[in-house]
Amino acid sequence: MNTIRDVLIKHQSLFIRSAFLVTQSDSWIDGHIPLYFAELNGIASNTLSVGHCAFNADTHITLSQSQHVLGMEFDFIVLDFRCGFDANHFCRVLGTLVGGGIALIIPPRQHDALASQWLNRIFSDLTHWPMSGKDIEELKSSQNNLSFKQQNEAIRKIIKVATGHRNRPLVLTADRGRGKSSALGIACAHLLSTRSQCSIVVTAPSFRQVSTLFRHALSELPDAQTLHPHQLTYSTNSLRFVPPAEVTPGMDCDLLFVDEAGAIPVPMLKHWARAFSRMVFSTTVHGYEGSGRGFTLKFLPWLASLRETVLHLHLDQPIRWAANDKIEHWLNHHFVLDSEIEPITYHSGTHLRYRVLDKADLIDNPALLRQCIGLLVQAHYQTTPNDVYQLIENSEQNMVIAELNDQVVATCLVNQEGRLDTGKVTNIVSGKSRPKGQLATSILMTNLGCLEAGYWSSQRIMRIAVHPHLQRQGIATELCQYVEANLPLDFVSVSFGADVELLSFWLSLDFFPVRFGLTRDAASGTHSILMVKPCHQRSREVLTSLRDIYSEQLLENMKQLNTPIDIPLLRLLLSNVCTSPQAGAVASARESVLNIFSQGGGSFDFVRPLLQPWLLSTGRVSLCSALLLRAVFCHYDTQSLCFEFSLTGKKQLEKALRQDVMSVI
Repeated sequence: MNTIRDVLIKHQSLFIRSAFLVTQSDSWIDGHIPLYFAELNGIASNTLSVGHCAFNADTHITLSQSQHVLGMEFDFIVLDFRCGFDANHFCRVLGTLVGGGIALIIPPRQHDALASQWLNRIFSDLTHWPMSGKDIEELKSSQNNLSFKQQNEAIRKIIKVATGHRNRPLVLTADRGRGKSSALGIACAHLLSTRSQCSIVVTAPSFRQVSTLFRHALSELPDAQTLHPHQLTYSTNSLRFVPPAEVTPGMDCDLLFVDEAGAIPVPMLKHWARAFSRMVFSTTVHGYEGSGRGFTLKFLPWLASLRETVLHLHLDQPIRWAANDKIEHWLNHHFVLDSEIEPITYHSGTHLRYRVLDKADLIDNPALLRQCIGLLVQAHYQTTPNDVYQLIENSEQNMVIAELNDQVVATCLVNQEGRLDTGKVTNIVSGKSRPKGQLATSILMTNLGCLEAGYWSSQRIMRIAVHPHLQRQGIATELCQYVEANLPLDFVSVSFGADVELLSFWLSLDFFPVRFGLTRDAASGTHSILMVKPCHQRSREVLTSLRDIYSEQLLENMKQLNTPIDIPLLRLLLSNVCTSPQAGAVASARESVLNIFSQGGGSFDFVRPLLQPWLLSTGRVSLCSALLLRAVFCHYDTQSLCFEFSLTGKKQLEKALRQDVMSVI
């Protein structure tokens, strides 16, 4: 029988990767696996064990710690899933296995029936361990000629962005394992060491996604200082990470790198593209780090219209493993990391079929699963392997689809909430628990005092996507209507990063807001908003009453926001605030004071308290200027107003405010 040592040496000589399934008993596993690590001492340069047992590996992590090994490389990995399975961590860890390496996978022992069926189907493609002599004989060389040509070209083009003509951005795309992050890091190191004054800013949804970039930059510049984990300095130059929400025009930045740009909202990308003259946009086009086709479909055409010259480079040569790697193909296929949408021809009025997917269909029909996930990816959702796994395993999640000639053209992912017992409701309200999958229910109970939401049945719309060729045909609306009519519920909810387009869409479907987040999300730069739509009389009476509480909270919280809300969004939010009708005499008195102010009398400090209720009760918010909105609802002081609207001082400000008040009365 071939030993683990023989098998690894064979793989190293052929530069191929393999994953094997270990289905032996617990006693066999606990007895043999530690011996494997000992046997590979001196052959495997770096080994890893994942799970509850260390097994004598060089590095041991629990399943939830996979982010700690991002950017690392291993020759031998044991993934022990006897205590549970997580698709994101699984794919992430296998991405650290280098060419010539092998992985042993110990599958979950007990699991949800459907999830087990799906995993069994996936794992059935793997060779069982121990490996037979026949299997070893059938191993074929990868015929890999490892090439860094594309990576070197990427480094050259990145440097050119910093040293060449302005306003010629570079778009760098790559699949996983193609050396994108290392190219960015090496280019940074070159610029820091050769330029006299150079401030490089890197932004991404999280620092974890650029940690490899920083590691490669530091390896090229061992004398660099890292006084802060998110900043590297070399002489008078610096490389620092800045969260997306903190990237602002005018900041100290000679070159801006936007990594994993596909996971950042397009409006934010556009804002930066206008503000910075030297930029590199990079993104993973397949895999859990990126968000696929949305970046290509939405942002790149706009960028081409903004800049006369846009440089492009796609990296498809693997760096960590051979081309046509079997593990990469296996992961991409089963976890739908490489899903794409098919072109389609649609004529207005064509009949679409709507239905709730049977989860067994997703297992029996992998092509159906790929179509659904492909739509989510192209719609700019950051879709992960765990999203695929949760769709099958989580009984509270369902997918509603629209089909045209057996092709999925729209999807709506929903999550069942509520239906809680008294004990769970009490624990949530008292802050003792925050159960997963109860986002809307928890907010309604704890922030708005609506305990009924815990007992009611509701559906939260998590994601909705329509084929690009069929958008703006009312299909998303029909999907939502199908959810309301065919799933058990008292109300529907949706939570998203607020922007004018999305808020307008949900308002058009008779949803209304009940909570607006105080802080911006660090990755998206948007405030979260929760909206609901009652579907029965009992829920309608209760939820509608919450609009008054929401309105009071929103108006008060406007004064406390650290960063201002964009004016179009602010105007739309305020247009949907509930106000109590004003008595005729009060309204008349207010108008009289406002008229006097607009004609030159009085002071804005005394008029401001009257303006807010008057504008809301008369529906004049939509007529307000940006200056008036900031002054009345955001309570900007004189200095802040003069700075934002380029006014010379209080006298000019007061004059502008009088003119703006005159325009709305």
